[in-house]
Amino acid sequence: IANFIIGSGATLTIEPGTEVRFTTGGALTVNGILDAQGTSVSRIIFTSNNANPGPGNWDRMQFNAGSDNSVLKYADVRYMFFGIRADGSALLIDNVTVEHDYYGIVLQNSNATVSNTTIQNSFSYGLAIEGGGSPSLTGNMIRNNWNAVNVNGASPIFTNNMIFDNTLGVAISCASSVEMTG
Repeated sequence: IANFIIGSGATLTIEPGTEVRFTTGGALTVNGILDAQGTSVSRIIFTSNNANPGPGNWDRMQFNAGSDNSVLKYADVRYMFFGIRADGSALLIDNVTVEHDYYGIVLQNSNATVSNTTIQNSFSYGLAIEGGGSPSLTGNMIRNNWNAVNVNGASPIFTNNMIFDNTLGVAISCASSVEMTG
């Protein structure tokens, strides 16, 4: 896939076990609903179509306002540049592995829920939370990234997350209100 847009009011369902491959610079933009629910034994894979994939091979999964009922569950997402981006979206990310990207997950003005997810091997931020919103982050593992977590102007709630083996830890700036327990 080069570029794919899910329009406002439309729903795309991706079945367990599906592998979605993106060409260089390709992106998935969600203005409607993405329902991508794999299972623990039949995960959905979003990856590069390159024979020798590397970070930045494809661009991003962009969830815009209007994609609030989107679900990304039991999936592996690899080799993006901008990673999974929620801009004004309250999508659900659960049991997802995000790896080998420049940016893992970016939540901009988002009330997304991210749970039981592994964010690893990002060359920049594993998780960036910016510009407002109160996302919920529970039971995640954030490891082996350049900067584990960057919070700028948002109010995330972190519960029982493991953050380790990153070059830099957690950075909080610009009047952010962060709650961390566990």
